[in-house]
Amino acid sequence: MNPKHTWLWVLVAAGLFGAILLHHRFAPKPATGPDWLLPGLDSGGVTSVEILPANQRAIQAARTNGVWRLAEPVNFPARTEALETLVTALARAVPTTRIAAPELGNLRDANDKFGFNPPPFTVILQPGDQHIQIGNKNGPGDQVFVKVVGAEGVAVMDAALLKMLPRSADDWRETALADFARLEFDRLFVTNGAKILELHRDATNGLWRMALPMESRADKAKILESLEKLQSLQALQFFDRPPSDLETFGLQPAELSLTFQRGTNTALRLTFGKGLNSSTNQIYARRNDEKTVLAVAKEPLEIWHAAHETFRDRHLISPTGPLAAMEFHAQETFTLRRTNASWILAPQNYPADAALVTALLTNLGGLQVAQFYKDAVVAPDLPALGLATPAYQLIFYGADTNAAVGTTNRVIAGVDFGTNQDGLIYARRFDEPLSVYSLRLAEVQGLPINALQLRDRAIWKFSTNDVARVTIRQGGKVRQLLRQGAGNWSLAPGSQGILDDVQIAAIEETVFRLGELSADAWVERGETNRARYGFKPDGLQLSVELRGGEKRDLEFGGPASMGSAYVLVTQQQEPWVFEFPPVLHQLVQMFLAIPAAAP
Repeated sequence: MNPKHTWLWVLVAAGLFGAILLHHRFAPKPATGPDWLLPGLDSGGVTSVEILPANQRAIQAARTNGVWRLAEPVNFPARTEALETLVTALARAVPTTRIAAPELGNLRDANDKFGFNPPPFTVILQPGDQHIQIGNKNGPGDQVFVKVVGAEGVAVMDAALLKMLPRSADDWRETALADFARLEFDRLFVTNGAKILELHRDATNGLWRMALPMESRADKAKILESLEKLQSLQALQFFDRPPSDLETFGLQPAELSLTFQRGTNTALRLTFGKGLNSSTNQIYARRNDEKTVLAVAKEPLEIWHAAHETFRDRHLISPTGPLAAMEFHAQETFTLRRTNASWILAPQNYPADAALVTALLTNLGGLQVAQFYKDAVVAPDLPALGLATPAYQLIFYGADTNAAVGTTNRVIAGVDFGTNQDGLIYARRFDEPLSVYSLRLAEVQGLPINALQLRDRAIWKFSTNDVARVTIRQGGKVRQLLRQGAGNWSLAPGSQGILDDVQIAAIEETVFRLGELSADAWVERGETNRARYGFKPDGLQLSVELRGGEKRDLEFGGPASMGSAYVLVTQQQEPWVFEFPPVLHQLVQMFLAIPAAAP
């Protein structure tokens, strides 16, 4: 071998080796990441999806302003969720594997083998005119062959893709009759044969009023409940018929129609016709902006066939705005006025009981009309109803923002109560002078007739640890109990009797409860009627002396209701009669009273 030739080959080999090293180090690397079925597809940019089922009409839907609508074979709102699911799935589709073009062999044979001659489904996406052919399933049936027209090879995909494809246009039709959450309206007209119901909604407070067949407050809760039932209506069948067939469905004229308006503009009209047959619970329905007739369930619409009284507000009292005061004209005239977080009774200047005021407001808010007695009352009708000179009147005031601080001179509601008859009582609102209502008397009898009934029931509050002694006077006898510490009671010198452990524990509990004393009910101010309430000179009297020298005195009278007793207490240097708590009264009788046989 020629040495020169040998070195030449060595140099060539070294050059090739260097070139290979440079190529591996600096050559562009292949792209990494998912092997997308449709690289670059933006699901949000897809404006049209067309499905070509084999041997069937094309199904096409287009998206405008984020809303999908069927264009073929029928023009109808589409199920946006179904379209978005398919488009998103295709944008994120990654084949399980791919069969490269050289492996396919004869193209005709391959198309037959994988089901592309013709394909069961072809999906066409716009823009871009992308055609995706869906072929046969594989042997196990969990995968399907997919071919993108214009791309080489065949992709193998999860067969779940097939569940997203519609077999007919009905699979992509929107089944909800209407989306009331997005429907903007403030008027609702209901035509039910010869009956017309017109409802208006106030944009500022959301309250409803009835305009026809009469002017009245409307029941907001009942209206919203009825609209929610409409929201649940779903198309159960579709009938694509010309308008000339509407009479066949009972839709021209319609047996029931609901027209939703915003101002004077119609936002939506729903018409409902006859039943599909005599035994079905489905009826025909149609939107004014669609030609297709639907079959929907009958039950959610039954409320709209009811009389207009069904939609009247049965709450007797429904003041709007913050409540600042209530004025009562009853056994006496008094005002319950809000001051910051508390309530005051005027002109007596009593503090009001927070729990009683809460219960009163709850009771007033719950007063329900039992009967709509009359809706065209005139002045001559009022005396017989007791409403010419009402026996009881309530006036509600709201704070006047234009007046001085603390004034409440803006009337926001008022009610007159009249005569009782057959367990009912007549009532009339200030703002509805032509309407008289009947309420159940039992629901009204709990309303206060004097300020004393709402006075703060708290009498005093002291700790048991502050008690030094309890003095008991009864039947001309006196007994004193001394407290030296927690649960440590003894009889004072000169007091007769014996205290065992059970009595001592009971005395401790009774005095503890006396320290948190509240009246069950206030009865009277003053003591001019002592005999009426059973107060006697030798009756039971308790005096609790505190360690600071202050005393808390009670005088017990005769029995009151529910096992209670009338008790006299002095507050703000004035005597007050109240009903004592029954359970505490029993404890006092057992452990703080002096038995008649005691020495």
